[in-house]
Amino acid sequence: MRGNKIDYLVLQDSLDAPAAISIFEDEIAIADFYPNRVLYYNGEQWISIGTEGKELGQLYYPTDVQITENYIYIADAYNHRAQVFDKTGNAIAIIGADQKINAATGIYVTDEEIFLTDFENGRILVFDMKYQLKQIIETNIDKPTDLFVQDGMMYIINYRKGQLIKYTLKDILNEEY
Repeated sequence: MRGNKIDYLVLQDSLDAPAAISIFEDEIAIADFYPNRVLYYNGEQWISIGTEGKELGQLYYPTDVQITENYIYIADAYNHRAQVFDKTGNAIAIIGADQKINAATGIYVTDEEIFLTDFENGRILVFDMKYQLKQIIETNIDKPTDLFVQDGMMYIINYRKGQLIKYTLKDILNEEY
């Protein structure tokens, strides 16, 4: 292939079941489903975040991950929640543990909200940056596996119907976006 260059990082660790990737500047995070962890590259070295379990800092089948400027957000599928870690791997918070989530499969974080899919319950939960529930979106949501937010739009993948749903955030959120 002419003019294309392929760069890659060598993992000193092996991936068992990579489920999602997030990139922020020179950082990379990979949700590794079966080993119940996230592999995080901080620009210099890889570290493993999480071990199997139900306590703060422990994961049970992470399915999605997003790196932001200060934190790493993880959809902790079968612990039925999300978790927030700092960039050294320390657990900071649990999100949504009291919302009766049944398989948190996708997560997306903006400057103002944290969006989390609830696969089995067919809904999207919207949290503020203090991890408090702001809103639940259920209209046309059926087994959502992942979502993405960009330029005032939210895109949701519905597994059950094999659909990509597109919403204008200002039309579905309770406040101006």
